[in-house]
Amino acid sequence: MSVRRNSRILLTSAVAGAVIFGTSSIAGAAIPVPLAHASEPDTTYQMQIKYHNSWLFKSRPLSRCISLATHGTITYTAVTHPNPHDPPPTITFENIKLTDPVVTATVTYLRKSGSCGSRVSLSKVSLGQHWTGYSCSFNPSLSASFPWGVSIGGWPVCGSRNQASYSTGYGSGSFYKQSNSGSPARFGNVTISASQTAPSYGVFASVIAYVGSKSDSYGASNGSGAKKAGLTKP
Repeated sequence: MSVRRNSRILLTSAVAGAVIFGTSSIAGAAIPVPLAHASEPDTTYQMQIKYHNSWLFKSRPLSRCISLATHGTITYTAVTHPNPHDPPPTITFENIKLTDPVVTATVTYLRKSGSCGSRVSLSKVSLGQHWTGYSCSFNPSLSASFPWGVSIGGWPVCGSRNQASYSTGYGSGSFYKQSNSGSPARFGNVTISASQTAPSYGVFASVIAYVGSKSDSYGASNGSGAKKAGLTKP
């Protein structure tokens, strides 16, 4: 009898031990895991940059210096998406618009020495400005209202590219100004990583000048390099 009692006691102890070990294992798996932090909300900024650029065209056939300049404002909205995990933080640039983009031309006499002298007139002139992404690899979508046009054309260094352009003709004079307050051009939205540089747009000025029956031109294929108008991040 004592042997049987001892066997029952040992069996009971073994079962109890198994239950204890089993309960301990389940309790370990039930430890709560902390929840991930909620993402920060997007933030919207109304922004603008001002640009000023210039070129100098010296025409030997016409004995004229033509100083070209562009200036204006680019307005846009920047929206930050601050997600610190996956994906990384990003910024979207929206509603990117040229505001009153102006191009001017000032005409002076080109001396034989190569220096520019006093004001002198042209018989007539065609004056233009042309816009797209500044780098050859950046080809933003473009939209424009009349009299602007969007078309494929020559771009300094990069060959032919899609660009927004506006050209106007004028008669005799020594100073010309093309304003565009009512005809803005727009660029499509761009999203970048927060660590990247903000997008930059490029402009070059063109001119076809006339003195009597002679003419000369300055543009993408003969000297008018693209100048930068770069956006900034918030």
